Amino acid sequence: MQKNIIIATCILFATIGTITNNVKAESLDQPDGNHTFEASINHFHFDYKEILTPPAKSTEEEWLTGIHLVYSYKKPEENEPISYRIMVDYADGETYYDGSTFDGTPLVGTTDNSFFTGEVNIGYTFQGYLNVTAYSGIGYRNWKRGDIGGPGSYSEIYSWGYLPVGVRTDYRLTEKLTGALDISAHYMLNGKIKVLFSEYDPDYNDGKASLGNKMGWKVEAPLQYRISRQWSFIATPWYEYTKIGRGSDFLLTDGVTPFIAYEPASKTKQYGVNIGFKAHF
Repeated sequence: MQKNIIIATCILFATIGTITNNVKAESLDQPDGNHTFEASINHFHFDYKEILTPPAKSTEEEWLTGIHLVYSYKKPEENEPISYRIMVDYADGETYYDGSTFDGTPLVGTTDNSFFTGEVNIGYTFQGYLNVTAYSGIGYRNWKRGDIGGPGSYSEIYSWGYLPVGVRTDYRLTEKLTGALDISAHYMLNGKIKVLFSEYDPDYNDGKASLGNKMGWKVEAPLQYRISRQWSFIATPWYEYTKIGRGSDFLLTDGVTPFIAYEPASKTKQYGVNIGFKAHF
């Protein structure tokens, strides 16, 4: 799937590049359109660690590639500096698993993953030499952690909503080059997990539980180079920290003996760069 994402995005970039080369040169001083659409490749490092007492451990780590899509709209009225933004991220691929079995025996292997993030927000811009935008909205995340440690294992599905609250500062470096700094807090909402133990052994039940809601945060520093009035090249380095609290207890049984299980607390560190094009219309 990662290869398909890269191929599809490269085709998109080539198409945009061809269109850009055919665009008649226009002054960059002309007003922008009210709409923008960004399509980027997202290359990032994923580092997940559950908070466990040794020798027990469960970690995932790897470089992954996905796609990053953003649509935004700014109201044209100068006295109503309101903006709207819709963002979608998707990535999948294998991560290196370094963990242990239930009894603490070391286990290494690979895990199949898919990651989805969707976010919608509304912002208000305070205009001046620096344009400062305060924004908030709603987001949703889903992580399918399949065949943990390798084939024959079990899968976990994490999902949660979140409330993004952020501030973005935009500034101009040259006529064609602009930059920004975007810092946001993510307040986790209604975290849930489903543990598919039946994949490991059909005699086991699948567990469901609530996750501990914690706050995370993200920093982005986009740089945008204006190719023409209609098109820009954009590169966005970013870093994100996510924390999940201990999950609620749930009943697990092998069909004979019931016992109590729970999802441990965890933390995830991610950093990478989105590289792509933005259309202005």
